[in-house]
Amino acid sequence: MKLIRLLCFLYQHPYNRKKPVSALLRFVDWHIRKRLLHRPWTHRVWDSCEAWFYSDSRESMFLAYNSVMDWSDFLFIKNFLRPGNVVVDVGANIGIYTLWASTCLRFQGQIFAFEPDQVNFDRLGQQIILNRLDMVHIERQALWNEPGVKTFTVGKDMENHIPFNGVEVEDGPEKTVSIKVDSLDNYAKTHHIERIDLIKVDVEGGEYFVLEGAKNFLSEQKIVSIQLEFNENLGHGNVLGAETVKNYLLGFGYHLYEFDPGMNTLHPFKLFKGMGQKNLLAIADLSLVQTLLKEKGTDLRFGCAPEKNQLTMKRPS
Repeated sequence: MKLIRLLCFLYQHPYNRKKPVSALLRFVDWHIRKRLLHRPWTHRVWDSCEAWFYSDSRESMFLAYNSVMDWSDFLFIKNFLRPGNVVVDVGANIGIYTLWASTCLRFQGQIFAFEPDQVNFDRLGQQIILNRLDMVHIERQALWNEPGVKTFTVGKDMENHIPFNGVEVEDGPEKTVSIKVDSLDNYAKTHHIERIDLIKVDVEGGEYFVLEGAKNFLSEQKIVSIQLEFNENLGHGNVLGAETVKNYLLGFGYHLYEFDPGMNTLHPFKLFKGMGQKNLLAIADLSLVQTLLKEKGTDLRFGCAPEKNQLTMKRPS
């Protein structure tokens, strides 16, 4: 029964339905390596870069299963970004979104990736070294509404977060660490970032606070597209509602949209109770983004950048 459930999950993904045989081979390969190898391994992804895979990482598992992770999100990024753009990845985890964005930029531009968890930060760094991505700047800190120090959970893989509003950490104080935080406005000022083409914010319920730290950028609409995860089902209850985030962004002229990968276009999205987990886009200049999308098709294949060379790297312990 467990195997049937896993296969049903596997073939829910649009990419796997298009390529069922290769999806099954990836699925089998993941489970064989996970059980037989006692160390991370590398594998070529998207015909343009390599990735480290870690058997205890759900992000590695999703990449192995689905190849393109979040179907609509990855398609939007691919069709929207252009070489030379600036991308900010808030909550980068082991760096799969960062790697994808680098291929969409054709390895030309800048990516700033933030990951406060030490284990995931180290793995993020290994991905960057493996692919010689000099364009990527990684920071072991979180973005929040102001600079300072915050408590951060550990050992929760993709669900690590900053507790706020009196929410207790259910596993006790031994499961938290203190981390450095900064605001996007302050970080951008010290690193001379004047415009952001895409910012992905996935911080397990704290998206409002990240955006609150970007008031200067938002007030001048210097962020073209904001990719947000809304999740009503977070088990830790550590979340400010999507309605709060929506109203905050609306004050700066940003509206919520859902990307339609089949039509390669954006549709206005109205929040509703019980929507569960939803990835949405906040955009101020819709016509600009729609124009950029229409300039590209929906082909997910990527060629290798000819100037990039393979790098032999010692396996991490």
